Amino acid sequence: MASTLTGKTKCAIVGFCQPHRDWVPYNDPELEVWGLNRGYIFMERYERWFEMHGDHIYGSKNRRPGQHTEWLNRFPGPVYMHELRPEIKSAVVYPLPEIAADLGPLVFRTGTKTADTPQSTQNTSGHGTWVPVGIKDSTEEPYLSSTIAYELALAIHEGFAEIHIYGVDLNTESEYAWQKPGVEYLIGVAVGRGIKVVIPDNCALLKAPLYGRGYLSERGEYMSYEQLERRLQALLRERERRQEELAIAKGARMELSFVHDQMVPGLDHEIMDDRRKRMDQNLVAVRDKVKELSGQIDETAYWLHQTMKGQEPSEAIAQLKRFEDEQRDTEGPLTELQALQYVHSQNGVEHDPSELVAMETP
Repeated sequence: MASTLTGKTKCAIVGFCQPHRDWVPYNDPELEVWGLNRGYIFMERYERWFEMHGDHIYGSKNRRPGQHTEWLNRFPGPVYMHELRPEIKSAVVYPLPEIAADLGPLVFRTGTKTADTPQSTQNTSGHGTWVPVGIKDSTEEPYLSSTIAYELALAIHEGFAEIHIYGVDLNTESEYAWQKPGVEYLIGVAVGRGIKVVIPDNCALLKAPLYGRGYLSERGEYMSYEQLERRLQALLRERERRQEELAIAKGARMELSFVHDQMVPGLDHEIMDDRRKRMDQNLVAVRDKVKELSGQIDETAYWLHQTMKGQEPSEAIAQLKRFEDEQRDTEGPLTELQALQYVHSQNGVEHDPSELVAMETP
């Protein structure tokens, strides 16, 4: 089918990720280009625009610097939004009911959770009470978790023959972590309907190591530095949470000792002794967990900052920290090559030329 707006058979959804946001084949006469937010600062042309945020975002000079609202108001094509806004004359309401009716009927949910169901119909399994109430499709709960998902859904609904996606990775932590599955799901829906989907080779969408095939390679399966970094950050956050839990448990134990020492009349000392034992057991368990996490952090750091000399984690991290302090004016994170060169220079280790060439090669 062709576009309801321009009659073109292809559409390109353009995000902000470099470098492939600049790969859009703007000279393709059959390509209709869709933008979002402030993408106009780098895009060469566009036929439709998407601003699926409230005025607290699109009207904010911090979130949308420059004359963003004025630009939206001047845009000659449709500006898709959740509701009409008087300050944006090109605004059109996103056709959510039509999209939901088109994409929702084949995904079903069954059952509901309730707390006051008659005992004869309860089905308790330790996870609450669930009562079968038949099935319902997801028309009322469409899975649209990002602006890119809204764009994809509309392109599928309108029946474009090809959908191109540029400048969209959704592989950073924070909000994109939960947006990526929704976009990949809709790509699957598009392919299932016979729509050709075009994605840059260096795009993170629909890309992952082939699970379970490492045994076929002499090198085996491996973890990337990015995976190790995410693992390290997750462990550090968990240890911080456990340390807070430990501090709270210590405080409660101190307060129990204070109350016990005051010999407050009327207290049941058997209950108090039982509570003290449970507190002490919990303290030991939490302390052990903090130590376990510290060990996991050290081991992850060891492999993340490993050098040919096989440094211990504390030494490698200390050297990397000093290097970071000396490079505060340099934008961006340290590369593996920078870190390795510095650590080697501190240890008097000669670089293996083949190693450096391999690390510099994309």
